[in-house]
Amino acid sequence: QLLDVSCVSQTWLQYSGDVILYMALFSKLWRVHKVTQFRRQQISVENVMIPFMVMLLGAVAVLIAWTIQAPPTFESLVFDSSSSENSSQNRKTFGMCYRHPIYNSIMTILIVFSGLVALWMSYKIKNVQEDISDSRCVQFTLLAHLVTNLLATK
Repeated sequence: QLLDVSCVSQTWLQYSGDVILYMALFSKLWRVHKVTQFRRQQISVENVMIPFMVMLLGAVAVLIAWTIQAPPTFESLVFDSSSSENSSQNRKTFGMCYRHPIYNSIMTILIVFSGLVALWMSYKIKNVQEDISDSRCVQFTLLAHLVTNLLATK
């Protein structure tokens, strides 16, 4: 049961962390975009944090529903049963967290969407000076992280 709790915690930390990462980068780049439009307007942090909060609240809502309806569980699989004894000392097992595929897909789509939005904003401000915006570094980081996440999901 403790391992089930660790699976739930790992799921929450992984998915909410990715959404926070991507949307924080998007908010930063969106603010740079608004500043470089040279309009006489006050740009507050609250204005650029609205998409961040919407995506984060959406992720939290999906994670709450996931945790209530089909929480991730730890499953242990025996992969070496060649020993003649059935004692637990000689058994070789492999354990992993099982996640409901529907919720896993929903969160993956949410994370890929938030990453693509941040990538789009970094592309949109690619011509801004590097001392104001580090969009090239953000682009490379986002692409590497998105590819890694896509390869890591099952």
